[in-house]
Amino acid sequence: DMYGYHIYIYLHAWDMQDVEVIRGGVKKTLTKARLEVWIWGTIKFDYQGRFLRNKLSQFLAFFYLKYVSWPFVSGEVHDVLHYRIIKLQTLVKEFLGMEAKGNAFERYAGQWK
Repeated sequence: DMYGYHIYIYLHAWDMQDVEVIRGGVKKTLTKARLEVWIWGTIKFDYQGRFLRNKLSQFLAFFYLKYVSWPFVSGEVHDVLHYRIIKLQTLVKEFLGMEAKGNAFERYAGQWK
């Protein structure tokens, strides 16, 4: 109950073109585009504002976060956020029906076979 996640998504598309392709003998119109997707998140402690009532509860919350639960937050809570972001990335790709050919960084990394 003490931790909340904020997940942000930024989508930017450019060079969009409709292209016709033949797949399985059926002619389809697809969109060819360059797409940039940024997904990131933050962990919010006391997202419900329970410890903002007075100075003592603020101090106790600070002490708890800094000295007691930091290994838990930096480990398990962070990992849960990380895997939720990966799942969201997969859902975005499935929703958009993304198909990619090649690699945007080929000229930097070279071609691996």
